[in-house]
Amino acid sequence: MRPKERVIAALVHQEPDRVPTGENQVDGKLVEQILDCHTHYNMGWHELEAIWADERDRVVSDYCDFHVALPRAA
Repeated sequence: MRPKERVIAALVHQEPDRVPTGENQVDGKLVEQILDCHTHYNMGWHELEAIWADERDRVVSDYCDFHVALPRAA
């Protein structure tokens, strides 16, 4: 199965050949628009700057929080 087919199968409650992984990346700016808040989630350079500034815990927290909040917002 191709990644797109795997995700579609999972979404329609069919069994894919394996668990879809990595196909759930959403652009950080889109996440900010949907949830109307600032995030380091998937923000490229800003995410790296935060990690280099010893804000790794905040970046990890954003990833955890927004992986839960984003599907609930849809």
